[in-house]
Amino acid sequence: MYNKIVIVGRLVRDPILRRTQNGIAVFTESVAVNDRPKQGGNYEDIETTFIDVVFWDKTAENVAKYQKKGSLLFIEGVLEQRRYTNRAGEKRTTYEVIADRVLFLEPKPAETQDSDENTKAPEQQPVPNSDNSDKMAEYDDLPF
Repeated sequence: MYNKIVIVGRLVRDPILRRTQNGIAVFTESVAVNDRPKQGGNYEDIETTFIDVVFWDKTAENVAKYQKKGSLLFIEGVLEQRRYTNRAGEKRTTYEVIADRVLFLEPKPAETQDSDENTKAPEQQPVPNSDNSDKMAEYDDLPF
């Protein structure tokens, strides 16, 4: 049985990409998710939950390449339970999300943008003055 989950949160640390023996990209990172304040509560009452997320293959490569600590992500995945025994011999249980789909919710950080001249968007050319200037004046006072 698969337990689909959707979270929106921020990366806690910069991604560190690793590779399996077969060369598949992977990294595990905590994502900070803020809880909503209770009805009538204020934003000082917000608590943060940290959720471990495992990113695989191309998803891992893209997140590691384009995102950094604090980046806001939309993550859809499967909630999995993992049981293990720690060094002290105690049995432990942990939950983690195996990311199926990730959407970047903020623009790409400036330091990861390509500096290649060919990949830059062309500069916008000024639009010549048209006869519609009087029609546009009525929209100048809109709040957006």
